[in-house]
Amino acid sequence: MIATLLPNYDYFADLDLRDPAVLAARFDDFLDALENGDFLRQDLPQPQQPWHEIAQTLVQHSLSDPFDTVNGSSEAFYHGWPTLLACLAAHGEGLPLPLGATEATDVFPSALRHRVALQSCFEWLTGIGSAGLSLHDSDQQGRVTALIDALRDHRDSVAACALTLDGLLARLQLPPSEAQQLAILFTQHLGLTAATRPLIHFL
Repeated sequence: MIATLLPNYDYFADLDLRDPAVLAARFDDFLDALENGDFLRQDLPQPQQPWHEIAQTLVQHSLSDPFDTVNGSSEAFYHGWPTLLACLAAHGEGLPLPLGATEATDVFPSALRHRVALQSCFEWLTGIGSAGLSLHDSDQQGRVTALIDALRDHRDSVAACALTLDGLLARLQLPPSEAQQLAILFTQHLGLTAATRPLIHFL
């Protein structure tokens, strides 16, 4: 008996991934498909895009650039990224891998991983600039030391992105008075000599 070839389809057809709700729904669908082994089945239509390109696209769209401190990360990033890594670790065996990858969790380019790492650090500033949350208040300034500690934990990403204080501020969307206070606190905590010096030398 000759097998019938099932048509491929565009995984993102007619979807606006700039819409947070659409992105979150598509991300959830993708995670469910990974858990169910859908990308390994011959009896289901398969997307035109390889699964790892789909994963990269979803993660790229979940990033906030610049990072809005008032609203924080989207649900697609905050929930989706760690869930995706766990899902690939648990259900990635047998998935076809791109050149250079030895396991499913290796499919993300280093530049993308560095952006993810920095955003995970920036989450310490979530809420700053909204009502009642300001770095001018001493009880909120611990967020800056937590951010610095998080950057120390991701020194490779800080170095790879050649991150400076000016560069860090450019990656953040926050009120001008909060940006100024963040720069002051960063300079005090790290003993920065210039906002253009690489942060890696002071961490």
